[in-house]
Amino acid sequence: MLIMDKKVLIDEHVQLMLRFQAGDESAFETLVEFYKSRVVGVAYRFLQNPEEARDAAQEAFLKMYCARQKYEPGTSVFASWLYTIVNRVCLNILRHRRRHPVQRLEPEFGTEGGKSGQQLEDSRAEDAMLTLMQAETQAAVRKVVAGLPETERMAVILDQWEEMSLAEIGLVLDKSVSAVKSILFRARAKLKIKLAGYLDQEGEG
Repeated sequence: MLIMDKKVLIDEHVQLMLRFQAGDESAFETLVEFYKSRVVGVAYRFLQNPEEARDAAQEAFLKMYCARQKYEPGTSVFASWLYTIVNRVCLNILRHRRRHPVQRLEPEFGTEGGKSGQQLEDSRAEDAMLTLMQAETQAAVRKVVAGLPETERMAVILDQWEEMSLAEIGLVLDKSVSAVKSILFRARAKLKIKLAGYLDQEGEG
């Protein structure tokens, strides 16, 4: 997306939020429609649990609804304000999970409906294998990102998947631009080491 397009989009969302503050419920619905998949995506990458991610999105939009009068367009762009709420909700869910741990069964790669990937014997097998390898790589990235400290994790998610600027990420995390740079530098160094280790293990296999 071009920088100018992004500015126009941000202005649109600010105007929608101001309309919502003035009582236009349809403006709220428009914002939710635009951001709902993004919010769920951020929450999922942070929490690594689809059910918790959906719950986080619902709670974040509820909080956004209740806190609409607190939004001030002069202090932050709308996306940063919204993701600040999402970040807090995700952290609360994570703390609750730590206080009330439960065992989760993770599906194995290559299985779907109880069928193994080895059962693919037709001409699509090569494409299926490539898709599986890509899925495993993506899963490895998600797993490594999920292992980062909370602040580093959210910074990487907003940087890599939401393509937010350092200043925007700083607003979400309540950090200076220089602090965000340091956070991302540390996080990328850790990711590079851990992903290299994962790839080495895959190569040995």
